[in-house]
Amino acid sequence: MDAEGMRQRVEQLKRQHKAVAKRVSELVLQKHPDYAQELQRVMQLQRSLLEAFKISKAARMSLRTAAHTNLHSSIKVLLCRRRQHRLQSLEATLGQTRALCNADKRLKDLLEEENFAAAIQLCQECQKAAALPMYRGLACVKELAAKLQDTVVMTEESLDQAILLGKSQSAFDQLHMHFTSTLHNAAFQIVLGYTQLGSSTTAENFQRQQYQQLCSQLPPELYLPCLSDLCKSVWEILKNFYQVLQYHHANNASSASTGPDQQQQQQLSSSAAAYLTQKLAQAPGKLWQDVQSKIRIYLQSAAAPACTESS
Repeated sequence: MDAEGMRQRVEQLKRQHKAVAKRVSELVLQKHPDYAQELQRVMQLQRSLLEAFKISKAARMSLRTAAHTNLHSSIKVLLCRRRQHRLQSLEATLGQTRALCNADKRLKDLLEEENFAAAIQLCQECQKAAALPMYRGLACVKELAAKLQDTVVMTEESLDQAILLGKSQSAFDQLHMHFTSTLHNAAFQIVLGYTQLGSSTTAENFQRQQYQQLCSQLPPELYLPCLSDLCKSVWEILKNFYQVLQYHHANNASSASTGPDQQQQQQLSSSAAAYLTQKLAQAPGKLWQDVQSKIRIYLQSAAAPACTESS
């Protein structure tokens, strides 16, 4: 390349540089407001950070000064609060302990009033309370727990005496009613089960029916199995009833063989003994009549549909 060509090349490069410089200058001037705004934000952020640093430094110095100045008083406040909490817990424990001690007197009053249900409930509540961990180190609560155990034994003895002696008349009547009710319920449930087994009707419809109606709806193929279960259930009830009668006979005989002092506390009064003897003689016959009634209704009601179908 000669000198003229080189000169032309240099001139061309100069023109290109001038054009590029002009374009760059235009872009710089165009973006200058954004640059100035961003620079302002950076400077503001720098000032904010500096202010936050000063505040944080001052706060830390204040905390350090307060820690050194108020440490002793703060510890005293915490110790007083802890002592107050312990005293409150001790006060509550003492109040509950006092209530447990008063419950022993209340139990004796309930036993004298023969309110055995309330006495047993109160005794169980006191035993649960005495077994709590907060009372394990208290000697008075241990003594109270031992007294409560003695009170439980005394309550059981008083309850047995009231049921078997003082209230033997009503107790035996209730016992007979219990066996009668058990007989009715057992017979109904057995027949109900077999009737539902052989029918597609819903159970609610059978629950509302009487014993005789259930027997009449019993399927013929279930007649003998149902009768067998019914007799077994009746036999168990009669056996239990016989054992109860044997117990009462034996208890009445043993009471008659005790000494004069024991008879004064344990033996039935003459009227109660006569009443009990009369009931013991009449009870088997009454229960056997109920048994016969249930079996007779079953045989008559359940056999009628079968005879009708066969004829």
